[in-house]
Amino acid sequence: MHLRSLLFILLISVISLGCSEKSPSVPTEPQLVKIDTLYKFMDFDSHGISRPGSIEILPNGNIAVADGQIKKITIVTSDGDSVAQFGKEGRGPAEFIYPGNLTVASGLLNVVDANQFKVLEFDLNGNFVDSYGYKSKAMGGSIALSDDREFFTGANGENEKLIKWGKADTDTSQLFGEAKISLIEDMDMEASRNAIENGQIPDYFKNNVILTLDEDHVYAFLNSYSELRKYTRDGELVWERHLDLPDNDQLKSDIAEAAGQSPNFLPFLTYIYSAKFVDSGIYLLGNKARNSSQHLIRVNADGEITTLYQMPDSDMQVLSFAIDPNSNTLYVSDAMSGIVYKGKL
Repeated sequence: MHLRSLLFILLISVISLGCSEKSPSVPTEPQLVKIDTLYKFMDFDSHGISRPGSIEILPNGNIAVADGQIKKITIVTSDGDSVAQFGKEGRGPAEFIYPGNLTVASGLLNVVDANQFKVLEFDLNGNFVDSYGYKSKAMGGSIALSDDREFFTGANGENEKLIKWGKADTDTSQLFGEAKISLIEDMDMEASRNAIENGQIPDYFKNNVILTLDEDHVYAFLNSYSELRKYTRDGELVWERHLDLPDNDQLKSDIAEAAGQSPNFLPFLTYIYSAKFVDSGIYLLGNKARNSSQHLIRVNADGEITTLYQMPDSDMQVLSFAIDPNSNTLYVSDAMSGIVYKGKL
């Protein structure tokens, strides 16, 4: 072989070897961002809300807020001007037992009523369009909605699987993802309490999952383990990560103590309240640890924690949030005070 040709082959081999053995990047320390101020955006006096829960930003820039106490959805502009308020308690069209998760899918505002296992669809002005039922074994009715009435919900160990995919109009479904434990229908209260007091996870809570979607993937946060998994929409596992969230140790200690002091009540450990995919990142709203400010945690598409946003008030207990990526505006609902706040990330 000619020497020049041999040198060329060796050079290509070295380049290829270098590419294939490239060391993985070392995760950087998460950036801590303290949110200086959150301004009062909605309350009872200005908008008639009482216990605001889920928040969703609509395609036209308006903001929708679900209220579990008055059983209504309120829509306002980004300036806080009222657009519509609709719904009432009941089981008929445009009625809720408990209006929970809000999602925009198929160009409509979808309201999940987990008590009825029903999704109610409204146009962006609050006019009722239609509704459909779904089946789920998920704790707390966890569900993530996509277009064309496609949904993902917790399988809770059914057939040893973690997640259920379904399409309402065709009544088809598929299970995927490895569950932590097989389906448990009934909870043993005393055994669960003992497990919590001893720093263990009760069997009944091991498959507790919160779901969120991007265009191609399903993100599943196992809420008793602080574990995040990324799946393709076809159910293939891309990665799984244990996340050391800033309040995990304190939350675990708080719950163990509460379990020993509350004989008629069973507190159980959940590391986050909600999760949303926003502008190439997964945002996790951390649970409220005692005497600590809550955190909103941003995780990138590789499962690395990049940013910790700290709430400004340690007494505030935020249960839901929404982020407008165009204006970098954060909306949070403090159900205890009945107020929706607004601020900048």
